[in-house]
Amino acid sequence: MIETFDLTPSHVGLGDLSEFALLTLVANTHYRVLTQGTDATPRTILDRSGEPLYPSVFALHLRAPIQRPIEAHALWEKLSVGVDVRCFGRSFLDVRGVLGRSGEVADAPETWSSAPLPTVTWAGAWTLNGEVAMPAPTFVANVPTAAAPPKLLTLFRAVQSRGSITEAPAPSAPSAPIHYPVVAGRDAARGRQMMFSQFVVVMDHAERVFLTERVWPALSCELVECRTTLERRVFYFGNCRSDDVVETVAEARLEKPAPPAGEDLPFVPGAVVTVTMALTEKRTRRLIALCETRKLFAIPWAQVGLIRESERILARHGEQTPMIERKQS
Repeated sequence: MIETFDLTPSHVGLGDLSEFALLTLVANTHYRVLTQGTDATPRTILDRSGEPLYPSVFALHLRAPIQRPIEAHALWEKLSVGVDVRCFGRSFLDVRGVLGRSGEVADAPETWSSAPLPTVTWAGAWTLNGEVAMPAPTFVANVPTAAAPPKLLTLFRAVQSRGSITEAPAPSAPSAPIHYPVVAGRDAARGRQMMFSQFVVVMDHAERVFLTERVWPALSCELVECRTTLERRVFYFGNCRSDDVVETVAEARLEKPAPPAGEDLPFVPGAVVTVTMALTEKRTRRLIALCETRKLFAIPWAQVGLIRESERILARHGEQTPMIERKQS
């Protein structure tokens, strides 16, 4: 399914497209795929006993090419969102999405992963009270069947088993946790858990605090505001409700950018920062999510001072080594 519409303030406020908005727009279209041809709404997809189900997300992979940052899509632009949904064994969902300007999204989903456009995939499952469930057959009759389990689901199980995204060991001295209180109405609807896309907001908050307050020498807020996402991988193991507190520990590494040859970019590619995170719920100590994000400092050409700062922080912190943290007093 491909939907085309104008980006309005209801999507992006007064700014440009963000990760949160991108994921929400893909989720909107994915819901329409799941309910097309039925009288169901997302809240009335039921199991055989009549219990309402929720399509939970277990693993997510988002990518944005350097020549098409997510923020390149601006308010009032006409945006096309393509979404392909497959069911595996009725319980599991394999979702692929792509975003582009009007006319840029091809009809064939198998070509989306190679297109120079922002893409997202996720693996999910129908759940009831946090457990995998199975919808009544009528609710998935129109959704194509996948021949194999979603690749991200297989990867999720491997990450869950070893307790880390990569096979490399976790840092021996994790950072002091960064706290994010979940607020009713802002982060989670009344009586409901957080939507999977809202975790990007939580992660970005922790990332900003870590880079501007926890590492030494710290990065300026102006430089940190220039970062744009190249890739994000998230593995979800739990969720939160209002009044929970998310506790995040982080580690970050820098590297030099590798811009594509021959590309005239509207910004100067600064350093690339890779941030790994573990999110837990403070009171219960439940692991909520593991995340790894690669972001580029996309610096406006006119801001020469930030270009120099990006070069300095790369020299001070080094490449591919954990960024030095400020000692906590």
